[in-house]
Amino acid sequence: MTEQSETSPDVVEQVNYHENGQISEKCTLNKAGQLQGNTQIYNEQGELVQVVPFKNGVIDGEVITYEKAQFVQTSKMKNGLLDGPTMMYDEQGHLTQSVQFKNNLMEGEVCSYSEGKMLSKLNYKAGKQEGLAIFYQENGEIQGEVNYQADKLHGKAAWYDEQGRLLKEMYYQEGKLEGESLDYYDNGIVKVRAYFENNKQEGECITYYPNGNVREVIDFKKGKPIEQSITYYPNGNVHEITYYEEGKPYQKVLHDHKGREQKS
Repeated sequence: MTEQSETSPDVVEQVNYHENGQISEKCTLNKAGQLQGNTQIYNEQGELVQVVPFKNGVIDGEVITYEKAQFVQTSKMKNGLLDGPTMMYDEQGHLTQSVQFKNNLMEGEVCSYSEGKMLSKLNYKAGKQEGLAIFYQENGEIQGEVNYQADKLHGKAAWYDEQGRLLKEMYYQEGKLEGESLDYYDNGIVKVRAYFENNKQEGECITYYPNGNVREVIDFKKGKPIEQSITYYPNGNVHEITYYEEGKPYQKVLHDHKGREQKS
């Protein structure tokens, strides 16, 4: 059901109703019959859920969305397009996300929060992720830093523990792993050194003990192990040799702590 009342020669107030009799919408129409000013939208329980500003029938201004009488999102719009900040909130009124738009595309910083603490800070250009993205831990320390180019991972990526110590670093090219990848122990010693080509492991992959001694050496080609892998005891002697064919192990040779081959 709809009710209309003319408040002036150029303005008509209109009220729409849900089937249960509750108001569903209050709006204003200009002389041309276009929505003008704020339109208020209600749910079937009579609660205000959204306020939408119009200018000559086109959304223009700040759109406010409510839940349980509290606003949960505000969005700036211009000529029917998102333009400016969009802010999202939780039930306690804490900011959970802020997004910048330009001509309906994300442009600039996109930040996420939890209980007032920043979780991530991303950057966008013309709707695509671009540049540095930073992720944070609960204690405020940086958890990860990755770079994007045209919506794809590109460049260095690094991840850290809660104390800010480097755990892992790798490199991407157009969304694919490329080049050296390093994992670290808490003491800063390299744990794993690997190489990638076109997102697949390639060449020698070395795993180390916390003291820096070699633990395992294995060669890869197009993501599959080839020929053999060798694992070592902490004292440097050979522990196990595994032979591969078409990426699958077919034979293992064990050695004792002195490096002597154990007969099966």
